[in-house]
Amino acid sequence: MFTKFTNSQLAFFFGRLLYGVNFFAHGLVRIPKLNKFMEWILNEFKDTMIPKVLLEPYAFLLVFLELVVGVSLVFGFKTRFFLIISNLILISLIFGACIQEAWPRVGVQMVYAIFNYQLLRDYSNQNDILSITKR
Repeated sequence: MFTKFTNSQLAFFFGRLLYGVNFFAHGLVRIPKLNKFMEWILNEFKDTMIPKVLLEPYAFLLVFLELVVGVSLVFGFKTRFFLIISNLILISLIFGACIQEAWPRVGVQMVYAIFNYQLLRDYSNQNDILSITKR
């Protein structure tokens, strides 16, 4: 099945699939414990300058954004658009971790950002194989 694709196409496909599964799983495991996740976020940021009024909707939306981005990337639905959205999510997570001075967390999120960068850089209509949509 995969013999008709180039290594570049396969690398992009599996990278997109891995990244999509990661985002999807982050959202999926949080849905059954959404209230607990939101409480955790509020507790994590209680000593920061970010007001609770912003944190509650952010925590709620984050879970569903992770799900949507994950599913979209797994199936290759508007891949470029959702890679850009995932990058914006990462920017918000990195900002939040910096505000908390949670430097190890920033480092982990930067690894995700590098992975996202690679996927976005290598994105092309030709590389986005086994995708339900094209650019």
